[in-house]
Amino acid sequence: MRCKEMYYHGQPEDEYASGIYWCSKTQENFGPDGQPVGKTDCCAGRSCYVG
Repeated sequence: MRCKEMYYHGQPEDEYASGIYWCSKTQENFGPDGQPVGKTDCCAGRSCYVG
């Protein structure tokens, strides 16, 4: 999972954070399993999750 803040050393919890995430495998806002990408969406219960 990636977010814009990773590229300018911002903090994902920053009040000005974009809140937009994308999958590092698909480069889209959904994972290989077709489910949405997000801080709480990407977890160990998903088949594509890498911890």
